[in-house]
Amino acid sequence: RPFAVIVFLVDNLTTSVLPPARNYEGGADHRLARESFPNLALATTHANDFAVSDAAAAATSIGTGRKGNNGSLGVLSGKNKIPNLLDLAAERGRLTGLISNASLTDATPAAFYAKTSDPLDYMTIARQLAENPGIDVLLGGGAADFLPTTQGGRRQDGRDLLNEMREKGYDIALTKAEHEQTPL
Repeated sequence: RPFAVIVFLVDNLTTSVLPPARNYEGGADHRLARESFPNLALATTHANDFAVSDAAAAATSIGTGRKGNNGSLGVLSGKNKIPNLLDLAAERGRLTGLISNASLTDATPAAFYAKTSDPLDYMTIARQLAENPGIDVLLGGGAADFLPTTQGGRRQDGRDLLNEMREKGYDIALTKAEHEQTPL
């Protein structure tokens, strides 16, 4: 029984980009660290409704194991919500986390918690994340989607989702210094 499962998900990492990455890093004979991982999975992430998926459908496919439509996160046919890896782990009492070098409301990380037929509705996606009790660690960008316009954010509803998350026990760090002072 595994102690932990860690999924490294990289947008657009296809087999066709490996040779240029090898050449860039060390030449044609160079091998990338990821090529020595003990386990590797290749998946087809085409959407239900198109042969080429958008980021939302591709990440939904990876996060849920089910094919979704382009323009949908964690839902089938626009309405039927489907569980994802984080949902399943939280249901089993596992600690979960989501780390992204993009905004946490971007389609790729959002597919692991959001349920919406509009992957560009960042305000709803941010609200769903803030109201999700099943994610223990979050690291990523996109603070503007969580803050009202009066605090420099983009939320028109006046809600300060970061403060709401603080009230639920999250440690919120918006700067490197705040992150370094966050208790482990």
